[in-house]
Amino acid sequence: MLHEVLEEEAPVQLSIPDALLPRVVEFIKQFAEFLDTIGSCARKTEVALWQYLFAAVGSPRDLFETCIQKGRLKTAATYLIVIQNLETAVVSKQLATRLLESALEQSSWQLCNDLVRFLKAIGSGDSPVATPLIQPSPKPSPSSGDDHKVHRPQFVLDLTSKEEYFIDLILSRHARKLLLACKLRDLGRFAAHLNFNLAAWLSRERYRAACVDEYVSTFCDLHTELHWPFPGNTKLL
Repeated sequence: MLHEVLEEEAPVQLSIPDALLPRVVEFIKQFAEFLDTIGSCARKTEVALWQYLFAAVGSPRDLFETCIQKGRLKTAATYLIVIQNLETAVVSKQLATRLLESALEQSSWQLCNDLVRFLKAIGSGDSPVATPLIQPSPKPSPSSGDDHKVHRPQFVLDLTSKEEYFIDLILSRHARKLLLACKLRDLGRFAAHLNFNLAAWLSRERYRAACVDEYVSTFCDLHTELHWPFPGNTKLL
């Protein structure tokens, strides 16, 4: 019903004295499926009709925020597609990042993968970020007369995808959170579903999050997390 009314009224909205769409929207708001219904309608409707639709139902950003607050992340993803067409890439990236972090918390792996692809697609035309690589130091100039001067390694710019770097930061932060909480099962699932290079990350974190300081508490947490029995008193026969 919503979709039919929208297609009938949107092209001639200025000449309708008593539009039906606002009344239809008020009726749909009485149901728990309101957010899903609006998102589904927008996805099936031409972009040219969105202005009339969201003038009646509210800003897509506000609806997106409502979905996040209610934990309805898949519905929020629907509004993210709408926002991508109405807002700047910067806004879309900010909201997609928030949604990705929420999806990681809820272990919504398929949605996480979709959002990672979405973030990569948003920035496919952006300028890459520069990451330094250490290069051999240049030879000192003979005319400088400063033979004992320390020549530090020179940094050159290796251009890589800014989105790849940005996404890696988000995923690494979540992995660090899981590891510090000793949620090893969740960490393994996270790495498997998102193709996260856990071995390389643990190697980088060996002096930080992966460093064991409290062996006794870590031992206890490990047995609790993996449901291993604690060693008991045994008698030697």
